[in-house]
Amino acid sequence: MNFQKLLKNFDRDALKKYLSNTVWLAAEKVLRLVLAMVVGLWVARYLGKERFGQLNYVLSYVFLFTSISALGLTELLAREFLKRPEKQLLSTTFYIKLASGAFFFILANVLALCWKHDSTELLLILIVSLSTPFAAFDVVTYYFQAKVKSKVVVKVQLGVLLATSVLKLLFVYYECSIVYFAVASMLDWALSNFCLYFIFRKLGLSIAWRDIDWQLCKELSLQAWPLALNGVAIAFAARLDQLLLKHLLGDSANGIYSAAIQISEKWLFVPMIIGASVFPALIHARQDAPERYKKRVQQLSDFFVVLGVTAGIGASLLSEQAIDILYGSGYSGAGAVLSIHIWCGVFASLNAVNGRWLLAENLVKFILIRSFVGFFCTLVGHFLLIPNYGVLGAAWSVLAAQSVASYFVFAFFKETRPLFWIETKSLFGISLIQEAWKFLAHKKA
Repeated sequence: MNFQKLLKNFDRDALKKYLSNTVWLAAEKVLRLVLAMVVGLWVARYLGKERFGQLNYVLSYVFLFTSISALGLTELLAREFLKRPEKQLLSTTFYIKLASGAFFFILANVLALCWKHDSTELLLILIVSLSTPFAAFDVVTYYFQAKVKSKVVVKVQLGVLLATSVLKLLFVYYECSIVYFAVASMLDWALSNFCLYFIFRKLGLSIAWRDIDWQLCKELSLQAWPLALNGVAIAFAARLDQLLLKHLLGDSANGIYSAAIQISEKWLFVPMIIGASVFPALIHARQDAPERYKKRVQQLSDFFVVLGVTAGIGASLLSEQAIDILYGSGYSGAGAVLSIHIWCGVFASLNAVNGRWLLAENLVKFILIRSFVGFFCTLVGHFLLIPNYGVLGAAWSVLAAQSVASYFVFAFFKETRPLFWIETKSLFGISLIQEAWKFLAHKKA
């Protein structure tokens, strides 16, 4: 089946609608990246490495509880919209998440008291964690996305992002305390969801207690628990480094590390968007042309490795200069962290392929295995390396954990071994050499 025949199978209006939806999502990611980088640099320079480290510790701490409070339900929503009455689904999910958010808001603050944080940190945690119950309103976000109306979501989120970005710059200009930046961060997370709910209500739609379906509540709970566990593992693996750096080495070390990863993690939206965009085409190819499907997966894996290696080489060569220009001399040491941590992007971008391959092959349990292997390796690596090597130890630990969870683990299971060989051919350039050889042979012929 060629491309033109494939297009004939789609309704043109529907194709245009889905394409527009994807473009809006991509535009939001790009603008968010630019604003986050520019404003983040100003804030980091103003706060200095110690207060910047303190703020990032609080954000990471609260992020754990907010992620866990989602209970894996958001991943189910898009699928369930096709099968369930909207009112019952939205209302049931909303109140489950609201109760969960309230519980984890209390838990976050109680644990903060038990761990004997100082008064400033307790206040910051209280402020930022106020966003946790508001996470329940993101069910409205998924409603708009399910209706292919991401344009509404993007406009609201960008409006809120612009407002909070201006607010942060004003706080820098007027030399405000760190508490004000915690308020702005809380608004970043909470305000867009609340604004979308307001639009949702204006459209005559509603979420009501009377529409809760208790049978659906039970079914969602049973279906969501593996995704919830996966979310817990991912959240801890992503933020454990900053939590441990704070407690083992202090705020200054965490500030230096946070400055480095603020750069190294920003470009990863590219493989995420590409992976999400081509996934439907991969599924279609798997059904109609298995050989083409295998070839496309290999090509996508090759592309992401080349992308990650290019970013790694560039950042490694320019890391010290980039940190000095962007953050100033106060963040010396972040360049060395960046030159290591940037290579995590090679394996992190491969997750955009292997996660979708596992979904396409109906091997969802291995996504959970991948996440928990990553968490376990990160935990062990941090405790072994951070006390001896400081912030560099944290960066090496994350890189090692990413390589194990995103590549080596697939060699140990028969079902995932084909994926291991796909990634091996990409990481060692084998498939690219094979393609180049075929091209040269064809030219000679």
